[in-house]
Amino acid sequence: SITHKDKGTLVAEYVEDHKLNKTFKRICDSFKDYYNQPVDDEAFEERYKRERVLQLKESEDFENLLEKVTDYELELLDYADRLLS
Repeated sequence: SITHKDKGTLVAEYVEDHKLNKTFKRICDSFKDYYNQPVDDEAFEERYKRERVLQLKESEDFENLLEKVTDYELELLDYADRLLS
């Protein structure tokens, strides 16, 4: 429940809901097998890199790639800065 105190302060109080807890546990338990399945991420990443390099070699020149790399670096720096702020 949420109540209002003096000077605009809100106070939140957690009240345990046993029925909701059981439902949530049942849902989480139903995903156990899904998350325990082995994932071949490394093979996917290597295949993606190989195919993407071939695509870029066909469609881009070196100068254009350098421009894109620096744009992506700046974008990643911006994301990191916002994440850490």
